[in-house]
This record gives sequence, C-alpha cells and structure tokens, in this order.
Amino acid sequence: MYCVRCGKNIDEGSKYCTSCGYPVNGKVKEEHEIKDNAQVISILGMIFSFIIPVIGLILNIISICKCSKYKSKTGNDSKYKSLSFAGLIISIIMTIIHMIIIFVVVVFALVGSGSSKLNGTWNCSYSNYSYYVVTAKFNEDKTFTWKKYNDSTNRNYLDGTYFINSREYNNGIATYEFKLRIDHQIVNGDDKGKENAYIKAKIYDDNYATIYNEKTNKIYHCKKVN
Repeated sequence: MYCVRCGKNIDEGSKYCTSCGYPVNGKVKEEHEIKDNAQVISILGMIFSFIIPVIGLILNIISICKCSKYKSKTGNDSKYKSLSFAGLIISIIMTIIHMIIIFVVVVFALVGSGSSKLNGTWNCSYSNYSYYVVTAKFNEDKTFTWKKYNDSTNRNYLDGTYFINSREYNNGIATYEFKLRIDHQIVNGDDKGKENAYIKAKIYDDNYATIYNEKTNKIYHCKKVN
C-alpha cells in the first residue's frame, strides 16, 4: 500500500504512515489506483488529442472524472487534472479542425465529380431535331473550346477556362452553373478578346445535356460524342 498523503510505502497492517503519520484505512489502495489511472489516462488523452482527437476527447473526459473522484476521496487535487483539461481543449480544437478539413474535402469531391460528367466533347444544336451547329469540348484541366460543327478549318471561335459556381441535383437531373473566362472569341474573323460569360448545363444522363448560354440567350441540346 501507499500513503495517500506522501506516497510512501506502508507496511501491511499498519494503522499510520511511518513517514508522515497519516492514518491508514482501507481506501488508501483504492485512492492510489485512482491516482495511477488518472495519470495514465491523462497522458494518453493528451497524445490522442493530436492523433485521433475524438478518442483524445473521450480519454480526457474520463481522466477529469477520475481526478474529481480522487479529490472527493482525499480532499486533494490531482496534479494531472490540469493536464486533462489542457488535453480536453486541444482535442476539441483538433476535432473542429478535422471536421472542417473533411467538409472541404467532401465539397471539392462533389464539385469535381459534377464537372467530370460535363467533361468531354458534345455536339450541340438549337433544338432536338435540327442539325448540329456547335461542338463544345470541356476538359479535365477546366479549359474549354467551342467550334463550329464540321468546320473544315477546325478553328476555335471560343476558348478559355471555366469555373463551377453552383451545383444542384434534382430528380436525376444534375444542374451546374459555370462561369466562362473567354480568352479568345472569333466573330466574323476578328478576335474580340477576353470576356466573362455564364452558362447553365443540365445533364440528364451520360449522353444528353442542355446548355444555356446567357451571353447569346440560346439553349443548346447536346449529345456527347466522347
């Protein structure tokens, strides 16, 4: 057994601690075990606060409870109580940081998965039944090109980069609003230079989509080529 006051060894059967004279009772061993448990758990709680914050949070709460139990039995504060509170604060902060990181990763994953449906080459017409007028291509690196369909010169009349502004998904239809950063736009043979434009793409399945061009106020019905 150990003395709850000074921590020295006490011979079995002794009624008083030979070092400090503190009375011995049946609770000494239990109190020492509580103290040891609080020590181990508080140290583990601090370590896990940085590695796995949720586990660290649980361990620090348990350690604080152990320290409170120790005080209720001895009247003394455990020196590991402050360590447990520090670990508790750190684990809460780290848990919040981890949640923010997970949220950001999920958002980027959703946005990325949405744009991948649009990536590829689309032949587009002004209606479902008319001839194709535009071949639009959206690339993985967020660049795009628009060509006239079957243009023998194979010249882009729009090209630049695009950015996703918003994404919705209702009844199996994915709707994406894009901002186009047009680097070149050829009109009647002249390059009109840079400009911003906005489009809204509704993807009904892997092969059919509609693209609304706010700049021209036209809706294109598009079939995916590849």
